[in-house]
Amino acid sequence: MKKQIYLAGALTCYNDNPDELRKAMRWRDEATVWFEVNADTFKCFNPSYNFQPGNYDFEAEYRAMQYDLQKVEESSVLLLNLKDFKNSVGSSDEVFNAFQHKIPVIGFLEPNKNLYNSKDDIEKLVHPWKRIQISKIFYCQNAMERAMEHIVDFYS
Repeated sequence: MKKQIYLAGALTCYNDNPDELRKAMRWRDEATVWFEVNADTFKCFNPSYNFQPGNYDFEAEYRAMQYDLQKVEESSVLLLNLKDFKNSVGSSDEVFNAFQHKIPVIGFLEPNKNLYNSKDDIEKLVHPWKRIQISKIFYCQNAMERAMEHIVDFYS
């Protein structure tokens, strides 16, 4: 049976920015393909497939939250894109849920010379409690690929 990787990261904070929303969905598709090609022992769960931008119906949101948190609990590892993490309540809850269930969280963030350009900036971008809940953070060029390679090396 394949191990599940939950693909976590900001979504709803991009409701008013279609370009960023597309990027937030695209990295998940890229990760899914990467694991299909490079590590057939894993399958990815992509919560953006169930995401409906601008939908704030309370009942629908409640069901989506319950479903996503259940999928976190069913996962072997959580891959977290830290871009705009501080603006993502859902991702924060997913990280905490994984932490509570002893599911490793592997974060990644590509340097951005206009916003953050040193490892020290992680302290400004990620609350100390969240840094404790995240097992490992890759902050470098090709950070997502390095994080995925780490998952294969340590969690296969």
